[in-house]
Parts: sequence; C-alpha cells; structure tokens
Amino acid sequence: DNGAASEFDLAAGWSGALAEDWGADLYVQRYQYPGSDIGLNWNEVTGVLSWRERVWASASHSSNAMASKTRGSYLTLGLRQPLGQGWRLEGTLSRYLLQSRYADSYTSGSLGLAWAFKAPLEARLTLHATDSAARRLFPEMAGTRVVLSLQAGF
Repeated sequence: DNGAASEFDLAAGWSGALAEDWGADLYVQRYQYPGSDIGLNWNEVTGVLSWRERVWASASHSSNAMASKTRGSYLTLGLRQPLGQGWRLEGTLSRYLLQSRYADSYTSGSLGLAWAFKAPLEARLTLHATDSAARRLFPEMAGTRVVLSLQAGF
C-alpha cells in the first residue's frame, strides 16, 4: 500500500582480520525502496564480530529505524556449519530493540541451507519466523515463511 515494489540494500564499509580466528566488519547500510510514496528509505550502522567465519554477533543502530523517525538497535547471533561440497547450514536469532513510542521490540530467527554452486553464486532455502510482537507491527509480512533465493557476493 506504500508504492514500493522492491527493496535494495546498499552497504559500504570495512572488513578484516583481528587475529588468526577472529574477524570484524564495520559498515553503513542504506535501505532503499524505489517507488515508495511515504518515504521508507533509511540508514543504519553495523558492527560484526566473527570467529572462524562460523559464529558471529552483530549490532546495528539507526536514528531512523525502519523509517520511523525513532531510534532502534538490532542484535543478532549466528551460526554457520559447513556440510561439505559447497553446502552449509546457517541459523540466526535476532532481537530488534525499538523505542516503545514506535512499536514493541520483537524477536526473529532463521534456519537455512545454502549451496555455493559456482562462485560467486549461492542458492539458499531459508525458514524465517517472528514472534507475536513482529506480527502486530507487520501484520501482512511477519510470521513464518520459507524463502528460496539466489545470491551473488563480490
């Protein structure tokens, strides 16, 4: 109902090794919704700490979370388990901390299977789920769903 038919996530930042098994990413991300007639575009800053590219924790913050003109922070814990021959299992648990004048904070999670079949391409099948607070905030979009996607990394 807002005129947006797509979402583009643009990111720029730095990533590097902190020690032999530890890495970090710092970046700014822009969420862009072409065609939106209500100004949905917004920015967020994110930091990620990872261990052996298998376990990670990230924290994001925005002064305009989800284009709400209120502050919000997004925390995620993730696991990645290689299965061999380009396959891996991934899972995340996230909590979005929102200012209560905008909406209740909510929790989401995912469990997925990824196949890196030809660099830089990957296919993913992911189960996503959210709690009841997310369903109140996004009644048409939150809940449980399965997503099949094709991704390219550069």
